[in-house]
Amino acid sequence: MGWASGYIVRMMHARPSFGPFVLDPVRGLLQRNGKAVALGQRGVALLEALFVADGKAVSKSDLIERGWPGLIVEEGNLTVQIAALGKALGQTPEGQEWIVTVPRVGYRLIRAGAATGEPDAPFPVLLDDRVAVRARPEPEGSLR
Repeated sequence: MGWASGYIVRMMHARPSFGPFVLDPVRGLLQRNGKAVALGQRGVALLEALFVADGKAVSKSDLIERGWPGLIVEEGNLTVQIAALGKALGQTPEGQEWIVTVPRVGYRLIRAGAATGEPDAPFPVLLDDRVAVRARPEPEGSLR
């Protein structure tokens, strides 16, 4: 028997969370308040790309590359997927869409509280059953 016999090996992986949602990109799952939200593989890939941008706009070309890696697709395919993703997510508690169109650029995932004028906070990331918050990068030219 090997050294690991009798032990359960559990790999820890990050699960991004925002509002009532927890995204598990490894398993391709999205949960709202602990209940599964139906998303396809492309929807999960697009949502992960938006999450990783940490509230910043993601270009349409970057999103197309994430959703359709190595394929040439029309921008209309992205529009359809983003619309379906927006419908699956619904609205924020403030009544806004979670995914916002950035004209002539692409899309961004809004942060909870951004609509109420509260200061932006980094998206939390769940590590197993603990929460870690990504440190916000210092603004350029700031002295610390």
